[in-house]
Parts: sequence; C-alpha cells; structure tokens
Amino acid sequence: MLKKILFSSSLLTLFAAGCGIAPNTLWEVSELDGVRPNSCYANGKPPMTTTTETGVQTNVGPWEMYEGPDSKMYLILGDKKTVIEGSKGDNYNFQWTVTVVDTEPAPIMATLTSTVTNTVQFKLSGDTLSGTWQVKNTYSCTGADCGNATLTPNCDVTNQIRGRRLEADRYKVY
Repeated sequence: MLKKILFSSSLLTLFAAGCGIAPNTLWEVSELDGVRPNSCYANGKPPMTTTTETGVQTNVGPWEMYEGPDSKMYLILGDKKTVIEGSKGDNYNFQWTVTVVDTEPAPIMATLTSTVTNTVQFKLSGDTLSGTWQVKNTYSCTGADCGNATLTPNCDVTNQIRGRRLEADRYKVY
C-alpha cells in the first residue's frame, strides 16, 4: 500500500511541477495532548480511578501535504487512507467530521449519535510545522427511551502539534 501511495505521489509531484503547483511535502508530526476539562466527565468531575498522563507526545505522522487545483490543499494523514481537503491562508486549515449513529430497536427505541469534529490548523516556518488539533466530541439521543440513557458529556480538547519536514527522497520507490 505504501509503495502505491509513494509511487502515485511521485507521479503527482511530476504533474504538479509541470503545472506550477507546489510539489508534495512530507512531515513527521507529533501531538501533545491538551488538558481535558472537567466538563468532559459526568457530573463535571473526573472519576477517582482516572490516571492522567501529561507531557507525552504521540507520533501522528508522517503526513503528506500537497496543493491541488483552485488553491485547495490536501492532507494525507499517517494512516495513508484519510485525505482531507483544506485551505491555505496565514495558516493551513483542515477540518473533518466523523459521525456514528447507533439505532436501538424495540423495546429500547432510541438513536444515539456520536460526532467527532477534528480541526487542524498550523503554520509552516521553513522546515518546521506548529499548530493545534482541536477534537470536539458531541453526543445526542433521540427516541422514546432517551430519558434512561446515560450520555457521555460533550467534550472539546485542543492538542498541540509540532513537526518537521522529511526528505522525500528517502521515501522514493526504486
């Protein structure tokens, strides 16, 4: 799979260079978890058995970024499957939403909806990238039995992201 992506990105680079569009860039990106506010927990308090780690960065890259037609930007996340359309101004901006709907048939008769909205915003300075990744979780219930449902509280957490440009030559397929 990686060979296909790298081969296709090499072709895209050749195509883009001929059309005046900026070539692909690869970025190694890490994320530093933000503070989870008390509003993210039931009753506004973390459970007594919760362990919180702080100061640990997680590798979320490599990310591949390229400019497409009409000045639109595209970001391929580290899973090599998720491609997000975004924009470039003072910052690079990408946003996507994942919604999961769980419908319970009779006798429960309720539909639980979980929505996660991701907003990634960053600046490039030479060979470095810095910005934020906001994750907003919302939960809702519709139906006759929602009064008995215990919903996870809505939660909004902003994480810091940092990265560095990778040499694309290291990833070429020979």
